[in-house]
Amino acid sequence: MSLSSGKRDSLIRYTSRLADELNGLRSGEHRMLAARMLRGIGRRCDVDHVHLYLARLKDKPQISLYSEWSRLKTPSLASKLQRVELAIIGEQPSHLLPTGTAVYCGTNGQSEACSRLITSILSDLTCAAYEMIPILISRRLRGVIALGHDQGPQHLDSVCHHLLQLTGRVFIGSYRATRLESRRKQIHRQWRNIARLACDFALVLDSALEIVNVVPFRNQTPPAAIGLRLQDIVARTSYAPVQQLIRDAVKSDNACTCDFLLLKGNGKPGSFNARIEPGGETANCACTLYLTNNDVERAAADELTQLREQVTQASRLSVIGNLSAEYAHQLTQPLQVIEYQSFILKNRLKNGGSTVEEMTQNVSAISHSVDIASEVIFNLRDFLQDRRARLAATNLERIIDQATKLVQLRPDSVPVRITVEDKEALLARDPPLEVHVDRVQTTYVLINLFVNAIEACANAETAEPEVRIQLRSHASEQYLVLSVSDNGPGLPEGDPENVFKRFFTTKQHGFGFGLAICRDVIERQRGKIQAKNNPVAGCTFTFSVLLQNDEAEAETRSLDDAADDLMDDAD
Repeated sequence: MSLSSGKRDSLIRYTSRLADELNGLRSGEHRMLAARMLRGIGRRCDVDHVHLYLARLKDKPQISLYSEWSRLKTPSLASKLQRVELAIIGEQPSHLLPTGTAVYCGTNGQSEACSRLITSILSDLTCAAYEMIPILISRRLRGVIALGHDQGPQHLDSVCHHLLQLTGRVFIGSYRATRLESRRKQIHRQWRNIARLACDFALVLDSALEIVNVVPFRNQTPPAAIGLRLQDIVARTSYAPVQQLIRDAVKSDNACTCDFLLLKGNGKPGSFNARIEPGGETANCACTLYLTNNDVERAAADELTQLREQVTQASRLSVIGNLSAEYAHQLTQPLQVIEYQSFILKNRLKNGGSTVEEMTQNVSAISHSVDIASEVIFNLRDFLQDRRARLAATNLERIIDQATKLVQLRPDSVPVRITVEDKEALLARDPPLEVHVDRVQTTYVLINLFVNAIEACANAETAEPEVRIQLRSHASEQYLVLSVSDNGPGLPEGDPENVFKRFFTTKQHGFGFGLAICRDVIERQRGKIQAKNNPVAGCTFTFSVLLQNDEAEAETRSLDDAADDLMDDAD
């Protein structure tokens, strides 16, 4: 027999009264109210036992008995029902409860596959049925209200289930919100103790990002900012990203850190490191920003960046010095053609008798040779330019071809064979495969790896030196992987990562910058590079580059805009 309409109305009124009692309830007071709530549910639903479980979903889904009520004098099950995995309750309940479907388990054959645990609970409660009502919040299982009775499966219909779910959501929602607020306050108290030693001041913001309080630390004088909006004191170029970080932190309830420019009392921007802590010690606090001035650290970082760029430039010049003979050789070829064709054309004009077509062929050969010489000079100019990485869609085959041509002919060393292995036919795609890199700097990486391989083979007097380029796609489908292998002496013994450290070199007159710069270039392009010795001879350098796509383009555009904003602020 199902519940009467009077009992259902009473359950509805009780849920409304419960919501009023939960309003303003402090942490630690929910357990006492839970016992009264379960007693109220038991009496209105005509059942002998009511249990409230809380769900935990971080690892394997588990439920723990939070509170229990019994009309009869039965032993407590609290110690027995802590952190119980859903799978132990039964196969069907473990699938149905997370979907919001109630489960009836009984000894009368009308149940969903009772497990040994449920059978044990029925035995302890001395009842015939155990009915579990799932409580879902934001479509996730947050708790279960379980009722033990002898009334049969028709006693509680779908309407009763819905009312019990509503009651459970009201209670568990309040419990979770109170616990969350308590944890926030505890974190803020801990951070305030840390901030007294490490931070300059804190800004407390409301939901409209208006400053409601300024808390000084370390005897610092904070800005007079109470009542101002955050955008009034944050540099224009910094506000949008900071605003988004605050929104993300409040929404996810996870703290985060960032650097931004804050206008000081003199109107000049200062660089601050901020920890964005969601919530606060009062109800109207959306978040608290703990701020530490890092002008000195930023100036040091800027100086280090400038030094790194100078070292990179010096390394480029060093590599170009090694390749000067190659550039001279490449320029000699078109110049010789120009000289030869000019001599023929001059004689034809002097002697006469030549056709226009013959002289046009001479002029075309001269023009083509000029184009070749210009390309060599332009390549050298681009390579020597000191500039930040400009990531864009770049034809991969062109990079490989250009780097190969620049090092393939070396009159001062033994001949070296450079081959390309492309088992996946990546370079044969139509349209051509494009990668998201800085063309000039990536060409530099390949040149540096080629030159190192060639010199290593020459110093080891390798009989038939060979450099092999291998291409393959990455499992993520976002990257392309390139490997440069040789059959030389290989890397020194020890950790292969050492070769990427600055000032590490095995060359008699080397500086130890080349491979360090290669890693810097690849990682700035959001890739990785590593080195290892081959099983037989030589070594292999492997690095990854981003494939060209809309997402990579959008991220690069955002980073470029941020860099431009910093330059504007510096001006």
